[in-house]
Formats: sequence, C-alpha cells, structure tokens
Amino acid sequence: MVAFTCLMIFLSIYISYNLGVLSGGGFGDPDGLIYCMLGLGGFFGLIGGMMVFHMRKWISWSWSQRLKSEAQLEEDALNHSVQPQYEESEDFVLWAQQFLALEEVNALKEKYGTQQED
Repeated sequence: MVAFTCLMIFLSIYISYNLGVLSGGGFGDPDGLIYCMLGLGGFFGLIGGMMVFHMRKWISWSWSQRLKSEAQLEEDALNHSVQPQYEESEDFVLWAQQFLALEEVNALKEKYGTQQED
C-alpha cells in the first residue's frame, strides 16, 4: 500500500511537471509549479475525500451497533452466514485453553460440536 501511494505521488508530480513543461514552463517557471501543486493537491484531495467517505460509513455503522441491545446483537450474530464450527482437535483445545477454562471449552464442544452440516 505504501509503495502504491509513493508511486501515485511520483506519477502525479511527473504528469504535473510534464504539463508545465509542455506549456512552456517547468520548475524554473511559476506556471510549472502551479501545475505541479494543483496535481498534488488534487491527488491528496482525492485520498482525503476517500478517507472522509469511508470514515463516515464506519461511524454510522458503529453508531447503529451501539444502539442495538445485546439480544439484537446476538440475534444478528446467530443469523450471520458465517458461523463458528467446533473442530474435534487437540490443537484447537490447546489453543482455546489459552483464553478459556477447560469447562468452557467443553461447553463450546457441547454447543457447537453436535451440529450437522447441511
């Protein structure tokens, strides 16, 4: 992502500089600098616009989640297309025991281990 951003900055400077050179200017001429600065301003303006757009989407989603009750959140989670599946594996039990007690791991096995795949 960083490489892509650097490439886009370089391209915007290069294209802006070439527009200034083609119009008879360059970095020595104020017109060339104007094209260069307009190109950079446009590039960073687009990046900033995308950030504002996606941040507003996230804030509205986050706020809608805060307004839901725990029961609604649990219902949404259970209705989601991706559901947890218990895997009968010693590695999974060892991994889960980092976070849960053995009784809680057994409760997971009882809750999710008996479901049949469709």
